[in-house]
Amino acid sequence: MLASVFTKSARDALLWTVAAMAVLLVMAGVAMPMYAEFGEGYLGLMEEMPQWLRVVYGESMGSVAGLVGMAMFTLVSPLVLLVYAIAMGTGAAVGEEEDGTLALLLANPISRGRVLLAKAAVVFIGILVIVVAVWLGIGAVAGLVGIDMGGQDTFAASVHLAALALLFGALALAVSAWTGSSALGLGVAGITAVLSYVVRTWLPIVEDLADLARFSPWHLYAGADALQRGIDPLLLAIALAAAAALFGASFVGLRRRDLRV
Repeated sequence: MLASVFTKSARDALLWTVAAMAVLLVMAGVAMPMYAEFGEGYLGLMEEMPQWLRVVYGESMGSVAGLVGMAMFTLVSPLVLLVYAIAMGTGAAVGEEEDGTLALLLANPISRGRVLLAKAAVVFIGILVIVVAVWLGIGAVAGLVGIDMGGQDTFAASVHLAALALLFGALALAVSAWTGSSALGLGVAGITAVLSYVVRTWLPIVEDLADLARFSPWHLYAGADALQRGIDPLLLAIALAAAAALFGASFVGLRRRDLRV
């Protein structure tokens, strides 16, 4: 029965998983040839940007490969992955309740905890599949358009990106499981993601406030600077541990709450 729940959940999530992959791969396929063609012009434009705008887009490190890494791993990929993770996390927790199909599902010999496990597994696997597809896609497109990505550790950046998405997906899962509300799950996780991005991106501009940026969940991703420095074991471990804790909390919340069946 657990396998059946997993299979059905995976089938239901397939469209959204493919859509997220398609968006990111299309973005890479459109942006990277442009950078290859007009790379020096884009680099000059970046150098002329005011500092407050450069912190939003990230640093190109003076190379076309840096532009590609900046474009894909500073804004585009995190945005798409977090939208996917948060939306799918809330759906995994309360989707069956809000659709009115939970009673039929629980009529079978399977506990609510195992249902949540199967659905959460689909979300987490979906995140990993999307990240792997983007990592491979960036490498493939770079090779086709002649961009040398050797100086950019896209694998390390992808690992940290997956951890960030798992963290916020688990947050959405936990909030929804405790409250029984997809709106609260979406709202809390979405607002937390936006605020953490703003805190991590903008506070370092003010020297006296720069240290506070380290307390933002987004620092677990951006603070690693994985494209240039590779995987940061400490920040990665903290992100995964926080995601695991939230995942565990979602089971506690689901078991304590009266379900709408």
